[in-house]
Amino acid sequence: DNVIRECWEEARVPKELASKASPAGVVSYVQEDETGWGIKRDVLFCYELMLPEDFEPTAGDGEVESFQLMGLDEVVASLVSEEANWKPN
Repeated sequence: DNVIRECWEEARVPKELASKASPAGVVSYVQEDETGWGIKRDVLFCYELMLPEDFEPTAGDGEVESFQLMGLDEVVASLVSEEANWKPN
């Protein structure tokens, strides 16, 4: 149920599509917290979801500014770029 809700909140993926998501793995990591005096542990549950080619996600809850379809080479180039604007986690 949570993945269905998150799909709707983050990208306006309808329940009929989101319910087809399947677990794909888990990512856990530790990073310095906002104060710089402690650490923050996080666990991200990852899902795979095939979407129709004509599906266009739209930001729903304000946490996501926009979506952009990128190829792997573009993603790598963006990550190493001086102008990279990626969320640290």
